[in-house]
Amino acid sequence: MRDHRHAQDNCNNSSPDNLEQVMDATQQRVEYLDSDIRDASALRRVVSRFRPQTALHLAALKDASGSVSVPMEYMDVNVAGTLSLLRALEEVGCEGLVYSSSAAVCGEPPYLPLGEVHPRRPISPSRPTPANRWASAFPARSAADRSGPP
Repeated sequence: MRDHRHAQDNCNNSSPDNLEQVMDATQQRVEYLDSDIRDASALRRVVSRFRPQTALHLAALKDASGSVSVPMEYMDVNVAGTLSLLRALEEVGCEGLVYSSSAAVCGEPPYLPLGEVHPRRPISPSRPTPANRWASAFPARSAADRSGPP
C-alpha cells in the first residue's frame, strides 16, 4: 500500500483541528486540501494526482435538522458528491473504498452486530437524512461489488 495519506474536506461540518487530533493520535502525517466533494473537477485533479489504492469516504452531511431545512443541499452533497467521488476513483483504478453511511438507513436492527448484508429498513425513509444517505449508499455498494474488499 502506498505510504501517502491525503484528506480533502471543506470543513463545512467539521474542523481542521479534527485532522490534527487524528495525526497526533496515529503519529501519521496527512496532507490536507480544502475543497468540496461536489466540485467534480477538483476531485478529479486530486485523485489523478494521488492515485489512491483505497479511499475512505466520510464526506457527508449528517445533521437531521439541517436535512429538513435544506434537503436539496443534503442530496447534492451526499448523493451527487458521492457519485463524483466514485467517478474520479474509477478513472484512476482505485481498488478499494471504505464508505461510512449512517445507522439511520438500517432502522431497528433485527440482529447485532450490523453487517454489510444487514437489511436496510429506515425508520423514516421519507425523512431527508435516511433517504439521502440510503441513496448515496447504492452507488458505493455497487463500486464495492465490482472491486471487492479493500
